[in-house]
Amino acid sequence: MRRNEQYTLVWSDVDFEQKVMRLRKTKNGKPRDAYIIRDEARALKQIKMLSLERRDRSRTQPNRAPKNTVFAKAENKKWWNAVLNRAKIKNYLA
Repeated sequence: MRRNEQYTLVWSDVDFEQKVMRLRKTKNGKPRDAYIIRDEARALKQIKMLSLERRDRSRTQPNRAPKNTVFAKAENKKWWNAVLNRAKIKNYLA
């Protein structure tokens, strides 16, 4: 997934039963599907359990992202590693 696809993904576009994520905002403007493997499903479920919300940058710079955004924090280094550890995923290649 491209960075923009990742950070515009909302929970309603994640289907754990069908093991697919519907990417609506893509580089070429056409929606596409990304398939969810078992390790990703575990990590995504951990993220969902965290109930993260995007915050405003400041009073004058509101965050316009939807409330149900999957990746609520744009800087993922800290929290993504925590999710991978909690999901017991080793050797993850970004």
